[in-house]
Amino acid sequence: MRYLETTDYSPPVKLDGGERVYEMRTYTTTTGNLDALNSRFRDHTLKLFEKHGMTNLWYWVPAKGQKGEGETLVYFLAHKSVDAAKASFDAFRKDETWLAARKASEEKAGGSLTVKDGVKSEFMKATDFSPVK
Repeated sequence: MRYLETTDYSPPVKLDGGERVYEMRTYTTTTGNLDALNSRFRDHTLKLFEKHGMTNLWYWVPAKGQKGEGETLVYFLAHKSVDAAKASFDAFRKDETWLAARKASEEKAGGSLTVKDGVKSEFMKATDFSPVK
Protein backbone atom coordinates (compact mmCIF):
# COMPACT_ATOMS: atom_id res chain seq x y z
CA MET A 1 0.00 0.00 0.00
CA ARG A 2 1.23 3.49 -0.82
CA TYR A 3 -0.13 6.75 0.59
CA LEU A 4 0.15 9.83 -1.60
CA GLU A 5 -0.10 13.57 -1.07
CA THR A 6 -1.53 15.90 -3.71
CA THR A 7 0.92 18.36 -5.26
CA ASP A 8 0.23 22.07 -5.08
CA TYR A 9 -0.25 22.19 -8.85
CA SER A 10 -2.95 19.50 -9.17
CA PRO A 11 -5.82 21.18 -11.02
CA PRO A 12 -9.46 20.99 -10.03
CA VAL A 13 -10.93 18.10 -12.00
CA LYS A 14 -13.74 18.79 -14.48
CA LEU A 15 -14.77 15.79 -16.56
CA ASP A 16 -17.44 16.04 -19.23
CA GLY A 17 -18.68 12.48 -18.73
CA GLY A 18 -17.66 11.37 -22.21
CA GLU A 19 -15.97 8.07 -22.98
CA ARG A 20 -12.28 8.19 -22.13
CA VAL A 21 -9.27 6.22 -21.00
CA TYR A 22 -7.12 7.13 -18.05
CA GLU A 23 -3.36 7.02 -18.00
CA MET A 24 -1.34 6.61 -14.83
CA ARG A 25 2.23 7.78 -15.23
CA THR A 26 4.94 7.23 -12.63
CA TYR A 27 8.25 9.08 -12.76
CA THR A 28 11.31 8.15 -10.71
CA THR A 29 13.73 11.03 -10.45
CA THR A 30 17.47 11.14 -10.31
CA THR A 31 18.84 11.89 -6.84
CA GLY A 32 17.65 15.23 -5.49
CA ASN A 33 15.63 16.21 -8.57
CA LEU A 34 11.99 15.73 -7.50
CA ASP A 35 11.63 19.45 -6.75
CA ALA A 36 13.04 20.29 -10.20
CA LEU A 37 10.61 17.86 -11.85
CA ASN A 38 7.68 19.28 -9.88
CA SER A 39 8.73 22.80 -10.93
CA ARG A 40 8.85 21.78 -14.57
CA PHE A 41 5.36 20.28 -14.33
CA ARG A 42 4.00 23.25 -12.36
CA ASP A 43 5.50 25.90 -14.65
CA HIS A 44 5.32 24.27 -18.09
CA THR A 45 4.11 20.70 -18.54
CA LEU A 46 0.48 20.95 -17.39
CA LYS A 47 -0.21 23.83 -19.79
CA LEU A 48 1.46 21.95 -22.64
CA PHE A 49 -0.51 18.78 -21.91
CA GLU A 50 -3.72 20.83 -22.21
CA LYS A 51 -2.47 22.43 -25.43
CA HIS A 52 -2.02 18.96 -26.92
CA GLY A 53 -5.47 17.64 -25.94
CA MET A 54 -4.71 15.88 -22.65
CA THR A 55 -6.85 16.37 -19.54
CA ASN A 56 -4.79 16.85 -16.36
CA LEU A 57 -6.26 15.03 -13.39
CA TRP A 58 -4.25 14.34 -10.26
CA TYR A 59 -0.58 14.80 -9.41
CA TRP A 60 0.82 13.14 -6.30
CA VAL A 61 4.05 12.38 -4.48
CA PRO A 62 4.44 9.63 -1.87
CA ALA A 63 3.55 10.76 1.66
CA LYS A 64 6.26 11.03 4.29
CA GLY A 65 7.71 7.64 5.15
CA GLN A 66 6.30 5.93 2.05
CA LYS A 67 8.28 4.02 -0.55
CA GLY A 68 9.56 6.42 -3.21
CA GLU A 69 9.34 9.50 -0.98
CA GLY A 70 11.49 12.29 -2.41
CA GLU A 71 11.98 10.57 -5.77
CA THR A 72 8.56 9.71 -7.22
CA LEU A 73 5.81 11.61 -9.02
CA VAL A 74 2.56 9.79 -9.86
CA TYR A 75 -0.08 11.43 -12.01
CA PHE A 76 -3.20 10.72 -14.05
CA LEU A 77 -4.29 12.07 -17.41
CA ALA A 78 -7.52 11.47 -19.30
CA HIS A 79 -7.65 10.92 -23.06
CA LYS A 80 -10.42 10.23 -25.58
CA SER A 81 -8.64 6.97 -26.50
CA VAL A 82 -5.25 5.24 -26.37
CA ASP A 83 -4.63 6.38 -29.96
CA ALA A 84 -5.49 9.97 -28.99
CA ALA A 85 -3.04 9.73 -26.07
CA LYS A 86 -0.26 8.55 -28.37
CA ALA A 87 -0.97 11.36 -30.85
CA SER A 88 -1.04 13.93 -28.05
CA PHE A 89 2.28 12.77 -26.64
CA ASP A 90 3.86 12.68 -30.11
CA ALA A 91 2.88 16.33 -30.62
CA PHE A 92 3.93 17.27 -27.08
CA ARG A 93 7.40 15.75 -27.50
CA LYS A 94 7.98 17.88 -30.63
CA ASP A 95 6.67 21.11 -29.09
CA GLU A 96 9.37 23.82 -29.13
CA THR A 97 8.19 25.20 -25.77
CA TRP A 98 8.50 21.73 -24.21
CA LEU A 99 11.94 21.15 -25.72
CA ALA A 100 13.16 24.49 -24.33
CA ALA A 101 11.67 23.84 -20.85
CA ARG A 102 13.19 20.37 -20.73
CA LYS A 103 16.60 21.61 -21.85
CA ALA A 104 16.61 24.45 -19.30
CA SER A 105 15.56 22.22 -16.40
CA GLU A 106 18.12 19.56 -17.27
CA GLU A 107 20.92 22.11 -17.67
CA LYS A 108 20.06 23.55 -14.25
CA ALA A 109 20.01 20.06 -12.68
CA GLY A 110 23.18 18.89 -14.43
CA GLY A 111 21.42 16.13 -16.39
CA SER A 112 18.19 14.21 -16.78
CA LEU A 113 15.57 14.66 -14.07
CA THR A 114 14.54 10.99 -14.31
CA VAL A 115 16.51 7.78 -13.99
CA LYS A 116 16.98 5.50 -17.01
CA ASP A 117 13.61 3.83 -17.72
CA GLY A 118 12.17 6.02 -14.94
CA VAL A 119 8.91 6.84 -16.73
CA LYS A 120 6.15 4.22 -16.61
CA SER A 121 2.72 4.45 -18.23
CA GLU A 122 -0.42 2.35 -17.72
CA PHE A 123 -3.79 2.85 -19.43
CA MET A 124 -7.00 2.15 -17.54
CA LYS A 125 -10.71 2.30 -18.18
CA ALA A 126 -13.14 3.37 -15.47
CA THR A 127 -15.58 0.78 -14.18
CA ASP A 128 -19.30 1.36 -14.72
CA PHE A 129 -19.66 2.25 -11.02
CA SER A 130 -16.72 4.69 -10.88
CA PRO A 131 -17.55 8.29 -9.92
CA VAL A 132 -15.53 9.47 -12.94
CA LYS A 133 -17.58 7.37 -15.36
